[in-house]
Amino acid sequence: GYETSYDQFKDTCQNLDVEFPKKLYGECAHLDPDFEYLTYGDEGNKRVQLVNQNLGEGDILAFYAGLKPPNAGPGDLVYALIGLYVLASKPQRARDIRNKEDWGKNAHTRREPGEDDIVFCGKEGDSGRLKRCIRIGEYRNGYYYLKSELQKKWGKQKAIYLQRGGPHALCYPDKFYEWFQKQRIGFIAGNN
Repeated sequence: GYETSYDQFKDTCQNLDVEFPKKLYGECAHLDPDFEYLTYGDEGNKRVQLVNQNLGEGDILAFYAGLKPPNAGPGDLVYALIGLYVLASKPQRARDIRNKEDWGKNAHTRREPGEDDIVFCGKEGDSGRLKRCIRIGEYRNGYYYLKSELQKKWGKQKAIYLQRGGPHALCYPDKFYEWFQKQRIGFIAGNN
């Protein structure tokens, strides 16, 4: 009874003049991150990578996506930040979330959680879906990478491969967050 449906995105598709895929009508969505509840869950290899970072209160999870504009060709995807959480606490094992009122707030608690499922929560006011995305990727030599200028601003990182990438730990998260705050983009506590 906690599942979410793709149907909630019909209006968004219509507003963007994009046809909602018929095969998704009534289908369950793995809505994660869930910007309405400021949660993000994971399992498996990504979970291990995140746990190894020893993230806790005040640490940052930034979410990016590969967005496809209409009539996109090779090299036309837009890799962009779409959301950010300043963590409210350390992640919790999904199985340890006992309050039934919280079970509907993340994809990993909307179903019977596995042994290694974890859930992160963002702080209200400091977290959410961005009011507009921030382009962070560029197409080079047939692949998408973090823009060179951002690598420098975020602390001279080695080239970060974005295409189908997993979690990326930044060497200088303070520089990233300082840059992010200068963008002055507000948050939306909701999904679209």
